[in-house]
Amino acid sequence: MKCIVLRHCSLLFRSATILCFIVFTFPNSASSALPYSSLQINEDGDSDKVKTTQLTTARKKSQLLNTKSWDFMLAGNYDSAISCCQQALNIANEIHAEKEASSAQINMSVFQIDLGNYVLALHYVFQALEINDRLKNQHGKANCHNNIGIIYYHQQNYEKALEHAMEALKIEEELHLESDAAKSYNNLCNAYEGLGRYALALRSAESFLRIQIKLKDTAGIAAAHNNMGDVYLSSKDYVAAETNFEKARVLFGETKNKTNIATAYINLGRLKLIIHDFSKAKLFLDSSLVLGLQIQNKDILMEAYQLSYQCDSSRDDKVNYLKDLKSYFFYRDSMSNQENQQLQIRTELNYEFSKKEASRKIQEEEGATAAKAKSRLRNILLISAAGLILLFLLFAIFIYRALVQKRKIHRELNAQSEILEAKQKEILDSIIYAQRIQRSLLPSERLIGKLLKKLR
Repeated sequence: MKCIVLRHCSLLFRSATILCFIVFTFPNSASSALPYSSLQINEDGDSDKVKTTQLTTARKKSQLLNTKSWDFMLAGNYDSAISCCQQALNIANEIHAEKEASSAQINMSVFQIDLGNYVLALHYVFQALEINDRLKNQHGKANCHNNIGIIYYHQQNYEKALEHAMEALKIEEELHLESDAAKSYNNLCNAYEGLGRYALALRSAESFLRIQIKLKDTAGIAAAHNNMGDVYLSSKDYVAAETNFEKARVLFGETKNKTNIATAYINLGRLKLIIHDFSKAKLFLDSSLVLGLQIQNKDILMEAYQLSYQCDSSRDDKVNYLKDLKSYFFYRDSMSNQENQQLQIRTELNYEFSKKEASRKIQEEEGATAAKAKSRLRNILLISAAGLILLFLLFAIFIYRALVQKRKIHRELNAQSEILEAKQKEILDSIIYAQRIQRSLLPSERLIGKLLKKLR
């Protein structure tokens, strides 16, 4: 029987301040849900401040009820724990507080695991995982994967248990969450041991123990010894197994957690049964049955009755053998009936469907975003092309106007040149005409020369 540690980090919430706040602020929180009317918004015109205050108050009450449910669980009062947690979940759903709803669902899955109601536990934890997927809350996803791995371990589906424990550890190492990684190492130990891979199981248990010693977590140290004892028992090292089981029993006694104490008794009983110490085996198993009946943990009761009827058979105790065998069948059948199996299948399929649906929506959103980007790029290209065409047209118009202007100036210059040429010709003609007149009036140079000779 494995001891599963998935909740020790929540012990930090058990402070006196919170408890006093619960008692004095919400004296009836454990017995009555928050009245729906207190969450209603006055249609006559309440201010946004009043609305925010009401929602904040409801959110705080959900958180406090969730914390109080954990305290009830640690005290072994699972009925009050479940009632408190359900109220926290109802309030969170009313105000659409997904983070608080996820926390309540994770806690509810823990309580149902402790009670052996694995199908119901799976239902709650898959809902929480869906919310954390949507919120992209990696820490919450790691917690969900750890709880799912625990459930599959109890159902002896060790491959799936290993898969979810490794997924949780991967996230926790990325986020550097050492205390949470310890839980994953614990769950890896369980899965490896179930698969018969004892060396890896022992290595995981030792990693788990190192972290718990560093954190000074008594319950965690006890769980590590318990799991190491289970690995040694499976590998038939009975001395080392008994040493670790006994350490676990003593440390679990200090924590006063009935589920874990009952687990330690079962492990010691199984060990004594294997080494044929039937009287001590019977004492340990009877002690586990007392605690199992007190907390109504089906898994503990089923395993304890199974080992008890085997012990009765070895001792030739026919009366107790029949009684214990009948009780074993009762609890076994209550945990593995067809209705539970169908519910588990539906839960798993619903999560897978939701996951695929969410993936499809993401793909559609990405496709829409890509289409918008493509459309925007196309518009930019069209605008750019239009701008270039317009610029080309403006440049062409500018060139055309410059060419027209140049031709006009050229024509004007030609016209002026023609005028100047005409005037120049007119002047030249006048000068030539004047020269002709002058020549006709004046004597010739030869005649003038002759006359000058005569005068000399």
